[in-house]
Amino acid sequence: MVEEVNFSFDSFKSIESLETLNTVKTIHNPLQYSTFCKIIQKQNSNSKELFYSTPKDKNSFYHTLFRKEFKMSTMDSQEMTSKLFLYIFITSFHSPTVENKFKFLQRVQSNSMIDHTTKTLFFEYFCRAQCMYWRLNRLVYSYKVKKMAIRTETDLYLNPISSSDTNVMTMIHENQKYIFTHTDILKLVYSFITQSSNFYSDPCEVRNPYNNLPFGKSCLYHIYFFLKKRLLFMPTLIHQFFMCDFDLNHFEEENQSILRNITIKRFLNHPGEIDKKCEYIRHMFRIVNYNGKIIIDKDFSKERLVHIMKPYLQLYIFSMYKIDKYERIHFSNILRQKLIRFYKFNPCFGRKKIIIHKSSDFKFQLPGLEEKKKMSISFNDSHIEYNL
Repeated sequence: MVEEVNFSFDSFKSIESLETLNTVKTIHNPLQYSTFCKIIQKQNSNSKELFYSTPKDKNSFYHTLFRKEFKMSTMDSQEMTSKLFLYIFITSFHSPTVENKFKFLQRVQSNSMIDHTTKTLFFEYFCRAQCMYWRLNRLVYSYKVKKMAIRTETDLYLNPISSSDTNVMTMIHENQKYIFTHTDILKLVYSFITQSSNFYSDPCEVRNPYNNLPFGKSCLYHIYFFLKKRLLFMPTLIHQFFMCDFDLNHFEEENQSILRNITIKRFLNHPGEIDKKCEYIRHMFRIVNYNGKIIIDKDFSKERLVHIMKPYLQLYIFSMYKIDKYERIHFSNILRQKLIRFYKFNPCFGRKKIIIHKSSDFKFQLPGLEEKKKMSISFNDSHIEYNL
């Protein structure tokens, strides 16, 4: 014989008074239930029906539930209570968000009025439904990826690529399908997270170059694990970005020193910005005390000046913009010593030299005739070879 469990509708009223339960919302249409709620109903209902209340009486749902599910059930009281919580969840959040779904779970698990066995059973039922929900999501995602048309057929350098290539990543972004090579996506992420202004880091959110919309966190995780499989060594900054859960503020705060070093080296190694580099060099000669004074002529070749002074410029920028105070002092002392040696070797570096050559064919200059003169201009660029 089927044993009837002593669990009446009045028992529910005592449960309803707990803080964990939300006010039951009346649902008029069973089609309004979300997929997650339908999964809970199918996995735990004996009758496999979707119960819903009428607008006349909010408790009618539970009367129907007890009559069809629990009246002649062989479940013990803990199992019945845990399943009752599932139905309360369905009526409270017929279209749950991720936040209120797990908030409800947390409130049930943290309630001291619910015994441990009931909490464990509720957690098992909830996890089973969540697992099925994730599987369905993955199935839908795989179907969409397979059937969706690819928006791009070339890499960022307009070379043809295919989604079947081993170095090509497929990504769904804003309901569109894109493909990227691992080198393109690596450079893309790196360029966004290392952006700066005047040596001060200003990382930006990583954007899709085809629609200029930011990648979501799921896309960034997909990118990271794709690169991890394709690269022998993951770049430090991208790994740090991953460790910060792709939070730009946290990432910038934790990696200021690395970002500053990258910004400085990028500025020094960039073939452009010659005028700006020359400004820094002239400023360096003015403010650093090297027991002398070097004056660079305004007509001195800027490219030649940058090439000669590049290692000194690097020391100067390190001494000005390094994050660590003691590192700034250290590089400042090294720069001063190097400039003292540089000045002693050639105190006239950067000066203009004008040489006048006489070109008269006569041994003695005849009266009334002007002597022909030829002038050549050169610059003093003799220096000590120095490499960092």
